Formats: sequence, structure tokens, C-alpha cells
Amino acid sequence: MSWTSRKWLPTGVMRSRRIGIIERYVAREITRREAIAQLGLTEVSFWILVRGWLDTGRPEALMGSGKERKKVGSVSDTQRQLISDAEAAARNQSVSQVMDRARRLAELRGVGLPGVTAMKALIGEIRRSRGLRPEGVRDVLVTHCAIDVPVRHAEHGVVAPIAALVLDIRREATVLGMSLSMEPPSSSSAAAALLDALSADNLPQSQALNECRVLVGAGAGWSNLEGALQGANLPLYFMPARPRSWREIVGLLGHRPGGIRLKPDLTERPEGERAAHVPQGGTSLDLQDADAILRGRFKGSSSPQREALLDSEEEADRLRSRLRHLIAMPSTTAAPIDSEEVAKRT
Repeated sequence: MSWTSRKWLPTGVMRSRRIGIIERYVAREITRREAIAQLGLTEVSFWILVRGWLDTGRPEALMGSGKERKKVGSVSDTQRQLISDAEAAARNQSVSQVMDRARRLAELRGVGLPGVTAMKALIGEIRRSRGLRPEGVRDVLVTHCAIDVPVRHAEHGVVAPIAALVLDIRREATVLGMSLSMEPPSSSSAAAALLDALSADNLPQSQALNECRVLVGAGAGWSNLEGALQGANLPLYFMPARPRSWREIVGLLGHRPGGIRLKPDLTERPEGERAAHVPQGGTSLDLQDADAILRGRFKGSSSPQREALLDSEEEADRLRSRLRHLIAMPSTTAAPIDSEEVAKRT
């Protein structure tokens, strides 16, 4: 069916058809290229469509489904093209550098630019639609992010918890493992997320890792995690977090993966400075219930074709043992891990 005939379909029929194509793509029954061809959309428009469906699950969130979907920050077509041109010329540069290039282009072309927030969102949208990594490149990122879910805290009322996440990054980002806690990022929470990733029944590796990067927070004990991971066959890179480093996850997963809002700027704040809002008619949760919800949303909204972190099950067993040892130790007082000693006990 051509686009010309498709656009005259009744709204309900077109909406159902689009939902069907999106759900087949999410279920990996068809490729992204096939889905784009069937929908008759550009790469960027396709990504907006998929993200809108995953974030809300509502038919009216789909473009062309009967309710107009505004572009990011009311960005005009001219502005969108200018920012796309700036990003295309700076694909390996930071978002800030792309924005600087866009400002220079805007001066040359005599075009006004949207606000900073809209520009950042559009650049992230463009990059996610193109694919996060070239074909054949597989990275892993261990990071943390505050999550906009109201969790009861014994001292501070209702607080936004912190999710430790292990992300498999290729053309898209997949959640391999996670751990939810109330404390700011720590070696123990990162270890728990890695243990979750190793404990899952994942597929064998189809390609080796290019890099395993661990974003390191301000707390003590991170050297213990480094010691635990050094014994594994992983291309490790420990990167100290800067004030805005936690925002990287938004560029990988979007602002609302699985419909859950990310709040990266609160990630390193203590519990008393992470107050969460209980929506009208809703209720606060305990940590276990919140963890169960997030697992369903995060792992359900990403690729089911998850692959193992390590190629050898024997190596994975040894690393699991070291991570369990680390999780059981107080991060602020623990002595450095002796990997050989831990291995002897297993």
C-alpha cells in the first residue's frame, strides 16, 4: 500500500496498523528498516513514534493517530534541519559542541534557534534514531540514575530512589542488570547491578566487548569494585563522574524509558534532597515493590536479545563470587579485595 492511499485510511484503522507495526518491531519480529518502510517514515520520525508508544502506551501518543503530536519544544522544520546539519558534521563530538556549531550555522543562515532544552532533546533524538554505536561495536556502561518513583523512607518521607544500571550499548541500549537502593551511587550498588546482569539467563556472546566503562561516584570504596572486576576478562575503564556525567543515560535510554522518568541531576544527592511527588490518586511504594515495577518497565522496554557479559561461564562464576563478597562488605570501611583469596574459597 502506498503512502498516498495510506493517509486516507480512517484514523482508527491507521492507528491500529501503526500500533501493530511498532509492537512487531519491539518484539523483534521485524527489523527497524522493515518497520520504517511499512510506516513510510523517516528515521527520526520512526524513533519519535516508538519512544512515544513505549513511554505512554497510549494510542493518541502516536503521530498521525488522530491527535497532533507537537515536535520537541515546538521546533520548526527549518530549525530541525539546521540542528540535524550541525549534528551530522560533528557526530563524534559532545552535545555542547554540536550546539555551538548549530549557533554558528544559525548566524550564517539567519535562523533563530529553539531553547537549550529543546536543542539537547533534539540532538539526543537524532543520535538515537541513527544508532548509538556503529555495526559490530558493543560497549557496556555501569552507571546510576535517580528515578522518579515515590518510595517510602523511614526518615525522609517519600524519596526518589537510585537505580544502578548495567547497559549493553550497540545500535540501541539494552538494560542487562539493575539494582535499586535509597543511597547515592556506591561500589556496592554497582556490584549488585553487575551481579544481576551475570545472574540472568542471557544468550552467549555474539561479539566481544569493545569497552566496559564504570562511572565512579564520589563515595568511598570504588577501588574495591575495580579490584573485583580486574580479575575478569573485561576491557575496563573506570571514569570519575563529573557534575553532569549522570545525564549520559538520558541520551542512551531517553527521558522516560518504559514510562519511568529519569532524574539524573539528583543522582548524587543524599536521601533528604531527593523528595519525590506522589501523583494524585496514587500511593507511595516500598523499595521492593518499586524494584519489581522498574525491572518490568526497564527490561521490558528494551531488547529481549540480551547477551552475556563474559564468554566463559567459569569466569562468570568467579566474578559472581567476588561481587557477592563486595556487596556484603561496608563500602566505607572495607579493605581492598584480594581476588586470589576470594577465588580460593569458591
